[in-house]
Amino acid sequence: MAKVTTVEQAMEIAADQTLLASCAKTFSVGGLLVDDAGNVLHAIPNQVIKDGYTSDPTAHGERQLIDWYYSNRPGLPPPSQVTVVTSLDPCCMCTGAILTAGFKVLTAAYDTYSGINYDKTSNFPSLTIGMASRAKERFGYPEVVDGVCYNRPAKGPENNVPAFTAKTIEGRTVALCESIFEATLMAVRNQINNDLPFDQLGDIDSLPSSDPIRVALSRKYPQALQYRSRAPFTPDEGLAPYLKAMMQHDIALGGRGQAVALLDHHGNLLLCMSGSEATSSIRTAFMEVTRTYAGLRRQLQLDGNKDTRKYLPHPKYCTFVFGLGPMLDDSHPVRHDIGPDSQTQSFMELGAYGSTMEGALDAVNPSPYQYVRPRMNAATLAAFCKKLPPLYSGEIKVNPIQVANEALIEAIGGSA
Repeated sequence: MAKVTTVEQAMEIAADQTLLASCAKTFSVGGLLVDDAGNVLHAIPNQVIKDGYTSDPTAHGERQLIDWYYSNRPGLPPPSQVTVVTSLDPCCMCTGAILTAGFKVLTAAYDTYSGINYDKTSNFPSLTIGMASRAKERFGYPEVVDGVCYNRPAKGPENNVPAFTAKTIEGRTVALCESIFEATLMAVRNQINNDLPFDQLGDIDSLPSSDPIRVALSRKYPQALQYRSRAPFTPDEGLAPYLKAMMQHDIALGGRGQAVALLDHHGNLLLCMSGSEATSSIRTAFMEVTRTYAGLRRQLQLDGNKDTRKYLPHPKYCTFVFGLGPMLDDSHPVRHDIGPDSQTQSFMELGAYGSTMEGALDAVNPSPYQYVRPRMNAATLAAFCKKLPPLYSGEIKVNPIQVANEALIEAIGGSA
């Protein structure tokens, strides 16, 4: 096990991971986990893109590190004694994951477009008051020295990694982390959004049951294509049995009764899943669905199936239907005694949804994020989303809405 004694040494490892990501032609971001004794537990690059295809829109370095931690937890220190060292300010998804799990953070470069500290004030205006308070206790931005225009004072807590003898980083390290990310950003985003236009999409339900696309889909979710909404982008009461079954399954697995269904542009049910929070507190239902769908598309394309993008479209042409809406309101008390709080998980899912879209929505489907049972006032939720970093609030315009079908709402349980 490698060991580091300074913040610069840790950041150099993170910077090395950005080079691996760049060579793999994915977002050039990387990070590592370091315990309070300076032991490097694990390091990993961003892996959103693999072999030229979107593999997992949630495979940011920080999210992967947290899942790695849960997969290897026996014998590891508790999250409060572990720091995520990252080359770039965490996005909304990774921030929610970090706060849910309880890690500390050290960041090299700011991200003024999608980073949680996009305004560089360390006040975290996109978070609720409660979440911002926790972020201020855990998110550190070390002092940068010898960097000319990269010089900056330290912000955030100074005790993230007490074993470090030197807590400054060099300007050239920050410059590398910032410039390599910016150099690859648009090329990767264009790759993610390089899908067929809406008018060239097909109907998967028209394919024979023996078609490889349908076979692969049914292996992921045996009840796929057993439901189709009466109108595109408008889930109705016919979806209720599938959502309810997975909501109950989520509770049985230690979750809070969440489930997420994915409908395509014709209203065909592609996936409906619960979370897997007993495995990892950040493996919520939406995280499972978006990762499963991306992985399915990637594998079919690697297998040479040229019709994949025609019948399994980009997620922006689909509708994610959440059984339970977001909870991002400080008026709801946080109950740590019953597991990860819904605020941080909801924030993580908003961010993961943004990472899944990774660009402006199409006018044909302005509301890919719909929920059935509300857990907060719709106006409060809309106001919250307008405070998100520019990528989410300005370009993607994240705006979860309640489904319009009253019968579906009633079937799932109405108002919270």
